[in-house]
Amino acid sequence: MKNADLRKWRNNRPSSMFSKTMRWIGNPIGAFERLLEFAYFGQPLFNIFIGNRRDLEQIIHMSKSVDTIESNGNYILLDNVRVDLFENFIQLDTGHILNTRLAPNAIFSGEHWNLIRSIRKSKEAGLQVGTFYPIAKQKYFYHFLVEELPEIISASQINSEMTFVSLRGQSKFVIELCELAGIRIEIVDTKIQLFENLVVPSYSRANTKWSIEMLEFLKKGVEIERSDVKKLLLLRKGKVRSDEHFEQSLQDFLAPFGYVAIDPDDHSNHEQIRIFSQASEIVAIHGAALSNIVFSNPECKIFEIFNHPYRMYVFRDLARLSGNPYASAEADAAFSILKKWLSDPTPQKESS
Repeated sequence: MKNADLRKWRNNRPSSMFSKTMRWIGNPIGAFERLLEFAYFGQPLFNIFIGNRRDLEQIIHMSKSVDTIESNGNYILLDNVRVDLFENFIQLDTGHILNTRLAPNAIFSGEHWNLIRSIRKSKEAGLQVGTFYPIAKQKYFYHFLVEELPEIISASQINSEMTFVSLRGQSKFVIELCELAGIRIEIVDTKIQLFENLVVPSYSRANTKWSIEMLEFLKKGVEIERSDVKKLLLLRKGKVRSDEHFEQSLQDFLAPFGYVAIDPDDHSNHEQIRIFSQASEIVAIHGAALSNIVFSNPECKIFEIFNHPYRMYVFRDLARLSGNPYASAEADAAFSILKKWLSDPTPQKESS
């Protein structure tokens, strides 16, 4: 196989579980080694690729050498490193690689390693002088609000001179939420950046309660104006997995109880914080907009409806951590359960 063909195969090969299984069948020794790594360490330790000259190239994962469970209150600093701002890959001079954004199954899947190959060791001229914090190019509101933004706020409070950098074309909510927190992002055009000092983000840190506490800083910075909307209905009209007939029926059912349907896309992040902070009851189709319950008061009742096969219970967990009374239901049983929930003056803190 020619070098160009080899690179194309290596960097574009499928990464589905079926294709991985088929590759493992063709490489039983490698598959056995990987299974041993998972069995003993809980994660793989290294990947081996065929290099341009058909030699073996070893990429070693950072494994547990950086503790991403700790917050930036402990200030993990890396010196003289390169960063791929698009995927937030970080490479040290040792060749060790850290990914601070993706979930473990994505980090080690091999799907993103072609991006790593464009990051070279960083002992060269062109260092950006100072201390920098890389903000991943986000498209998911929940992950930025609950996982990334609290770390950014924490880092800015520890070091007011720190520079925050990201790529052009960030999601609008990223820019606006950072501005609300008093943080200015330096936008760059080249995704591979070389930094003198870098703070290691720990977006995958498990302590979500800490994240909610950090977001209180954002809530306090928003001028709260009086809102007449106390009972919110969050729908998914026009979005993926939306069911317009069900949502219209839900809206008609809740209107006599004083519920007002809002589309968060019609409101700025400042307005969303204000609206959610004054809500007394929230009924919502499962979706990213429900992330705003981190700004609600503990007395606010939350009812989540699953009207599609997709299941993710992060909002139930957020409600539990915030002390909000929470209940949920499948769409086919939503109306009967909602009727009882609406008439219950003392709901349980968590039910499903």
